Amino acid sequence: MTAKEQIQRITDIAREKGWSVSIEEDKSQSNILFEFQRFTKYGQDFLFNADMHGEDIDTLIAGIKEYYEGLSPIMKPTYGLAMMGMARMAHLITSRIL
Repeated sequence: MTAKEQIQRITDIAREKGWSVSIEEDKSQSNILFEFQRFTKYGQDFLFNADMHGEDIDTLIAGIKEYYEGLSPIMKPTYGLAMMGMARMAHLITSRIL
């Protein structure tokens, strides 16, 4: 799969899951910055960035995992990220607060 096809597939999956995706390419270093954004069901703007280096989708996945693992324990229950889909796209899951 070419880099362009990977970017399109990632974008399609993210949009199916309710995310807006912005992409910025740095061709000089073969990096692609993805910005994933959406509003929680409580109306809070939530976004994060992850890089894909070269055409290696595993670097994007590692960036998403690194972001998730860096969230504070207080935020994880409210804004927990679960891996979803064949491309293992991050999908925001808001917990139900009673």
